[in-house]
Amino acid sequence: NKVLLLLVSYTLALFLGIIDYTTGTEIIFPLLYLIPISLVAWFTGKQNGVFISIVSGMILFTIRAMYKIPYSDSLIILWRSIGRVGIFLIYSYILSELKKALEYEKEISRIDTLTKAINRRAFYELADNEISRLYRYKHPFTVAYIDVDNFKLVNDIFGHRKGDQLLQSIVNIIQKNIRNVDTLARLGGDEFIILLPETGSENAKITINRIQKFLLDFVQDKSYPVTFSIGVVTFLDLPKSVDEVMNKTDEMMYSAKKLGKNTVKYAVVSGNVSKVA
Repeated sequence: NKVLLLLVSYTLALFLGIIDYTTGTEIIFPLLYLIPISLVAWFTGKQNGVFISIVSGMILFTIRAMYKIPYSDSLIILWRSIGRVGIFLIYSYILSELKKALEYEKEISRIDTLTKAINRRAFYELADNEISRLYRYKHPFTVAYIDVDNFKLVNDIFGHRKGDQLLQSIVNIIQKNIRNVDTLARLGGDEFIILLPETGSENAKITINRIQKFLLDFVQDKSYPVTFSIGVVTFLDLPKSVDEVMNKTDEMMYSAKKLGKNTVKYAVVSGNVSKVA
C-alpha cells in the first residue's frame, strides 16, 4: 500500500531526526536518511522521492539550528543543509530513474518489437495464471493457435517490408476483434496465439470465425497469397501445464493444415479426453 509506505517512510525520517538530535553533535546520521528516501523513490516514484528528500533536508537543518553551534558565518549551516538536500535529490532522482529503466527493460522483454503484441515468454506467464484461475473457479478457457499459410510467398513476391506490414496488420485486426481481457501473442515468425479467458466452445467459435473472416477479407483486398490455419481448443478441466495447452492447440492447428489449410479445427478437452468439435 503506497499510503502506508509513505507514512512509514516519513515516520522513519522523523525518528532519525529525533535520534540525531538526542545524540548531539558528536554523532550525525545524514546518510541514514537515504533509507526512507530510497523506499519512497523506489516504490512510489520520482515526485514523492523529491518531496521526502526536501523534508529530510529540512529535518536536518532544523536539528542543526537547534544545536546553536557557533559558526564563523551564520549561513554555513544553511549552505550545508542545502548541500545535503542536493545530495538527497540527486540520489532520489537516480534511484527513481533506475527503477523506471528496469521496468522498461522488463516490459520490452515481454513485447514482440515488430508487432507490439506480447511474446511467447509473456504468454506462458498469462496462460499459467489462467490455469490457476481454472483451478480455483472452474471456469473454462479457450486457446486459438493461428498460422499464416504460405507467408513465405509474401516475402518472396512483395519483399520483407510488406511481410512485416502484413504481420502488423494481422495483430491490429485480431486485437480489434477480441475483448480487453483476451490476450494475443506472437509466438514467432508467422504464428500467433490467442487466450480467451472464461470462454466456452460456442463463444470461442463466434469469436474465431469473426477473426478469420476479417483476416481473409483483408488479405484478399491486398492480394496477399495467404490464408489462415487455426487450431482452437477449449479447456473445461485443468491441464497439467502450459506446455500441454500449447501442444494440444498446436496439434489442432496442424490438423487444420493437413485438411488443405485455410481451415479452423475445434476441440474440447475434458479431463484426459480431447473431443474434436
